[in-house]
Amino acid sequence: MVSERTFGLEDIFNYDALDADKVLAELRDSGLAAVPGLLNENFRKKLVVEADKYFEEVPKADLEVIGPFEVKQQFNAKPDFEDSSLFVTLRSAFQELLLHKIGDHRVDQIFTGESLKFNYSELMRYPAGSVGISPHRDHAENINVVCIFAVGGQGFIYGCDDRAGSNPKKMPTYPGAVTFMRAPGFEGFKAKDRPFHYVADIDETRYSFAVRQVRSSSLQKQN
Repeated sequence: MVSERTFGLEDIFNYDALDADKVLAELRDSGLAAVPGLLNENFRKKLVVEADKYFEEVPKADLEVIGPFEVKQQFNAKPDFEDSSLFVTLRSAFQELLLHKIGDHRVDQIFTGESLKFNYSELMRYPAGSVGISPHRDHAENINVVCIFAVGGQGFIYGCDDRAGSNPKKMPTYPGAVTFMRAPGFEGFKAKDRPFHYVADIDETRYSFAVRQVRSSSLQKQN
């Protein structure tokens, strides 16, 4: 594996693709924003190679029905990575990029849950033909902003109004894109303001990588 120090921001991201003010405006308005083509294509392909290795001997995920709202989902997940992983590099570099784009003087005004610090990440593999995930909201313990990278394959995130999937809005989550989702603490928004969304159209194996900030008190309970 390649160490984190090998890559600069310009090796990981297409820097000009991220318009922070546009993203923040869309998060205020609808709770969801997508930035196509943020990942550098060469770096994205390296992520796919690493993801393939993680899952090459893992059986295809079965359909599950989770929780009191009976959310349907079908994917494999990997939450733990060695420090040398390119996904660890991506998480730390993305926080650096986001803080730079927003500006240090605005960060604490925007992310009011706690100081922005991504502390949890997860790689997901959706097999071809998977149901994806039915309409749901992310856990309320995730604060400030949730970000999901489309690493490879085919599949789309849709925003919607409720658990029935009303008024779906297809996000441009092609490989290389990142989707931002409003979470409690973003400019004072509450848990009730989390956006409904779902994942569908898995026509070929899809890899996505989620970076989140879990509330520190929740992390302490897990430990």
